[in-house]
Amino acid sequence: MLQTDGRPHLTVFHEANVIGQLRGNQASLDRQVEPWANYEAFNGQLPSEAELQHLRALVIPGSTSAAYDDLPWIASLSEFIRHIYNDYPAIKLVGICFGSQIIAVALGGLARKMPIY
Repeated sequence: MLQTDGRPHLTVFHEANVIGQLRGNQASLDRQVEPWANYEAFNGQLPSEAELQHLRALVIPGSTSAAYDDLPWIASLSEFIRHIYNDYPAIKLVGICFGSQIIAVALGGLARKMPIY
């Protein structure tokens, strides 16, 4: 998961996914546990090239920032998304709220503030 701000619930979300896999019902215990990693994209932390070799998906959740904000970490994240899209087509990109906006913007789409706000 690529965290997009430091709100505590994002860390809890990540931990719940990992713990849920470890403490699930018997059916989930019988299957292989899927490892999760957490990266603070808002602090410039992104998976390394070596780590990308083993990833199956990246989840980009919501943020207190907007995809159109002029922040250095957003520009870096956009570049990273393009790198994944172009060079690692097997890695799924999952965006939630801000995540879907930044994926769209990074790949040539548009996100902007509604004019009524």
